[in-house]
Amino acid sequence: MRVHLGKYKRDGSTRKQMVHIDYWDVWSADHTLALIIHPMLIRLKDVQHGHPCVGDPIDFEPPFPLPCDTCKCVDEWHAILDKMIWSFAQLIDETAEDKFYSGEIENIRVPVNYDDEVVAEEHAELIRYEKGPNDTFEIDLEGLREHQQKIQEGLDLFGKHYQSLWD
Repeated sequence: MRVHLGKYKRDGSTRKQMVHIDYWDVWSADHTLALIIHPMLIRLKDVQHGHPCVGDPIDFEPPFPLPCDTCKCVDEWHAILDKMIWSFAQLIDETAEDKFYSGEIENIRVPVNYDDEVVAEEHAELIRYEKGPNDTFEIDLEGLREHQQKIQEGLDLFGKHYQSLWD
């Protein structure tokens, strides 16, 4: 699928844009988008000429807010960008969660009928898999959960600050 977009620039000319999406791009659209978003966020942070004011107005002293350049906004915005960048890097890295898995998987095929009774292979209606005697596979569920929560924090910040992604 190709989509041609035209957007008028300030000088009246049209910026030609083309987006090509293959059918496999939507199999894992979150991964496809992460491949685009991650380098875009890195570039945005590197070339940034301006930034949104992300400081809490309550933190400003009266009688009026300080200009953004003199407050903590730049540091806070960079910290937010860093969290977003890290989260999208994790989504791209197919081995990012490997550190939470250890050991070897050994499964034994057990032929069973629909009542889950063990039967001879030729009479099997289903196959049930059980852990073998050499199975040492373990998952650090707490570590994996914390990792996924940290990723979600960056994604939540991306959604919250989506309209602040400008230079």
